[in-house]
Amino acid sequence: MSELKLSNVSKSFGKQKVVDQFQLSLQQGEIKVIMGKSGIGKSTILRMIAGLETVDEGSVQIDDCYLIKDGKSKDSSLQAEVSLVFADYQLFPHLTVFDNCMLALRCQKKDEKESQTAVYRALEALKILDQKDKYPSMLSSGQKQRVAIVRAIVTKPKFLLLDEPTSALDENSIQDVKKILLDLKNEGMGLLIVSHDPLFSKEIGDEVISLNEKIF
Repeated sequence: MSELKLSNVSKSFGKQKVVDQFQLSLQQGEIKVIMGKSGIGKSTILRMIAGLETVDEGSVQIDDCYLIKDGKSKDSSLQAEVSLVFADYQLFPHLTVFDNCMLALRCQKKDEKESQTAVYRALEALKILDQKDKYPSMLSSGQKQRVAIVRAIVTKPKFLLLDEPTSALDENSIQDVKKILLDLKNEGMGLLIVSHDPLFSKEIGDEVISLNEKIF
């Protein structure tokens, strides 16, 4: 089993330090949830792991290989082992559900037929296949969340990062998403989740942490 490890990671925006010496270890087949007040740096941590924000200090590694060391990018090929689901889904409005989910695979120049099969299977598994020809504006929040998860997992990352995955969902959709994420955990994926929902976090997390201390 692989391990995602953050060691003494720090990040500032101007004079404001939003992440200070953060440390985390996440195994495949494990779910950890980060909680905390708005503006405390939770989403920034996910974005640094995903390579969307620079790291001022510290390291991010998978097993013995470094994505980032001493704040500098090292092995960018490891970025494919990590996938991020954004809080606002970030679906392309001019693309259908199917093409949104195909995009990353096409960017990675994967075999087209194999990619199509993978997307069909993932859409079916997450019970969204019947929406494949629709555009994001035609979907509910719960459907958009499922599409965003499909897009993130079809590349088969070892670790899935999710930013506020239940924030815009009703109770039924939250339960559906919880089942999906637990299924991914049972399949051996490591999940790091940022959430404001204490009940969801406690129910799904193997560990729930703040940026400073364990809270459950």
